[in-house]
Amino acid sequence: MELKSTNKNHETLIFDYGCVISHPQNMTSVGRIMDKLKLRNVEDFNKLYSIHRAEIDSGLITLEEYWTRTLKEINVSLNSEDFKWIVREDIVSWADINEEMIGFIKELKSKGHSLAILSNMVTETLDYLKKNTSFIELFDHPFFSCDFNLIKPDPRIYKYILDQMKVRPEDCIFIDDLRRNCDAAEKSGIRSILFTDILQMRSELGRIFG
Repeated sequence: MELKSTNKNHETLIFDYGCVISHPQNMTSVGRIMDKLKLRNVEDFNKLYSIHRAEIDSGLITLEEYWTRTLKEINVSLNSEDFKWIVREDIVSWADINEEMIGFIKELKSKGHSLAILSNMVTETLDYLKKNTSFIELFDHPFFSCDFNLIKPDPRIYKYILDQMKVRPEDCIFIDDLRRNCDAAEKSGIRSILFTDILQMRSELGRIFG
């Protein structure tokens, strides 16, 4: 669906990063990490990966500290070279940008919408993205959890970005792939779209903008 030019250019569109702007975590990288840790299935990896996720996404610990704690959970010890490798592999596993989404975001920007990004993001991953990609420059308001020690779906994060952007919640649309994050945005008065794919999001925005 082609988006029409709209007089609702005051709308601020707030995008998640992981699985929205980026593709899901790269499973080739995940497989390599699993092999290094001798994990048998993805469920075991996901369970292990999530244990200290809140601390790392909040910017309260470094990625090296995160992996030191994570390896202790399964009593695995790596040499220095392998440890540095797993940290790098983790970073690049989240760096597969969805170029089709970038094109759509550029289309939205050309129609006059204010654009924001709100992502639970690891400091080291953010540094990598800033050095190796340019998509962040598309956004008028970039917000990353590691910069202000709050993570979605904490309601304080939505109040924080609204205050920073000086906009009303009803003038914003939040796009995220996780229901809990969308629900928290809705409770803050921000309309949300639960993202499944670009075609679905384009259709829903088309209906909103008429």
